[in-house]
Amino acid sequence: MSDAMLLNLVLLLPLLGALMLALVRHSPNAVRVTTTAVLTVQFALASVLYAHFDGAASGLQAATSVPWIADWGVSYAIGLDGVNVLLVLLTAFLGPLVILGAWTAIEKNVTFFHVNVLLLQFAMMGAFLAQDLFLFYVFWEAMLIPMFLIIGIWGGARRSYATIKFVLYTAFGSILMLAAVIYLVWSLQQQGGVPSFAFADLMQARLPLEVQTTLLAAFALSFAIKVPMVPLHTWLPDAHVEAPTP
Repeated sequence: MSDAMLLNLVLLLPLLGALMLALVRHSPNAVRVTTTAVLTVQFALASVLYAHFDGAASGLQAATSVPWIADWGVSYAIGLDGVNVLLVLLTAFLGPLVILGAWTAIEKNVTFFHVNVLLLQFAMMGAFLAQDLFLFYVFWEAMLIPMFLIIGIWGGARRSYATIKFVLYTAFGSILMLAAVIYLVWSLQQQGGVPSFAFADLMQARLPLEVQTTLLAAFALSFAIKVPMVPLHTWLPDAHVEAPTP
């Protein structure tokens, strides 16, 4: 099996696991075992890719690029580079630990909880692997849904307050990023006549310094909210205190 196929499996396994749990009735223990198995296999495949990764080579490795929304210049494009290869391995490593930590802690709506964990894992992997700005934005926003549900359903006494605050902060950051994404792609189309969300194409855009500065500020502020960084961090204590430990 090629490294590109392995990377697609690393990305898609949690989604396939979530669909299986949602469509087939399982006992609570079977749900836990199945989710642990899916995420353990994901970590094993990620470890193989890490072992195959050539740190001395430039460019993407194990890459896949397939047209998705051709009229908009959007592609399903993923790949490994010297930064995200470590983040993919770390995320895959943490997945089974999260489920083991939830083994006895989560007793209500067990299936739905594990479906949300798998979907969150899928979205996080996608955000790290995406090489298309539209695809990245979809994964970036998709993370919010299972996070909101996990905190809102299995959280502590003040979970409603924490989830509302979390959504308001991150929604503001998302709007900033969306505006920057649209302007950046529009600028590239004005220069070349063809729309594209591919990172490689967007890096070739020639923009005035003041435009670059404004776009950088929009992206940086959006990321600063999500990280979060002071003074945009106040949603984090509430969300993490009220969230279940896993």
